[in-house]
Parts: sequence; structure tokens; C-alpha cells
Amino acid sequence: YNITIKDNTPPVVNGPTTVSISNPTTVVADTFFIESCGPVAVPLSYTITEACMHDTTFLRSDLAPNFSDPFQLGDTVRVDVIAEDAGGNVGSHTIYIAVVDNAPPTADCQDLTIDLDADGVASVEQTDINRNSVDNCTVPVILVPLTESFDCTDIGTPRMVTLTVQDDSGNESTCPSMITVEDSTAP
Repeated sequence: YNITIKDNTPPVVNGPTTVSISNPTTVVADTFFIESCGPVAVPLSYTITEACMHDTTFLRSDLAPNFSDPFQLGDTVRVDVIAEDAGGNVGSHTIYIAVVDNAPPTADCQDLTIDLDADGVASVEQTDINRNSVDNCTVPVILVPLTESFDCTDIGTPRMVTLTVQDDSGNESTCPSMITVEDSTAP
């Protein structure tokens, strides 16, 4: 009699439910959204259950072949963990790592007092009211175009204008600026 013992059960790969990094991380389904402006290393740990374990292979779908290469802002990378046992049975688990910037910039405005010109008009642009707007990733922040015109009817009545700043990831922030109009030009 020949008795053959065969392993037909694939290994079970249990993926991480958290990642151990200092960056804020949100997990939705099997996608880890990591808040970061630049390269971030993401150590991943898996547990593999298999009595006859033979080999475990880590794969990254992006072009960097080294699993320890840092992920870049804007990357969404599929990470496959594949385990193969001595019987040739394969088990796998897939997660996605997405490096994102969800933090809006900080808009910082200044109030202005402007003087009408000889024609009785004046204008304010975004660069006039931006004091020191900043972002955690984008340097400098993007100032959304703004042109506000003023004339004699605005004298003595301060008017509010709004500056909008944006970062490279599309996050926006606003701040108000009070514009006071004067007419100190002699007729």
C-alpha cells in the first residue's frame, strides 16, 4: 500500500489593520490613506497561518522593486503579500497605500487702506491682501486670482473681500480682508 499525504490547504494571509507610523492614517476597507507631504516609509506586518510554510513573497505594484522604498505624495500603490507553502498552495492578501495631503493651507490676510487715483478708482489684487499664507506641503501657496475694484461710492464704507489660497492637492482656505477707501488726491 502507498499512502500519499498531500497538503491541499493554502496558507492564510492576514493583512494589517493599522500601520505603525507617526503620520495621521485613515483606513477605509483595505486602503490606508497616509497624510504626508513627502516620502514616507510604511512598515507593514502580516501574519501567515500555515503548518507547512515554505516561502513568503512581498510584491509592490509600482516601479520601485524594493519593498522598503518610501511612498511618495500622490502615490496609490497596490501591495500584495503572497505566501506559498511546500505543497505549492498559494494564499494572498492585497492592500493599498495612498499618500495624500488633505490638510488645507492657512490663509493669512491683512486689512488695507487704499487711495483712489486721479480718475477716482482703485483696485486690490490677491497679492495686496495676502500677508503670509502657508501650507504644510506647497511652497508657496497658490493664490486664487482676485481683483476687486473701488470707486468714490466706497469712500467711508469699509468693504470686505475674501482671499482664497490653494495647495497643490486642491485643498483651499479663505480669509477676510477689510478694505477702507480714501480719497486724498486733490482735485
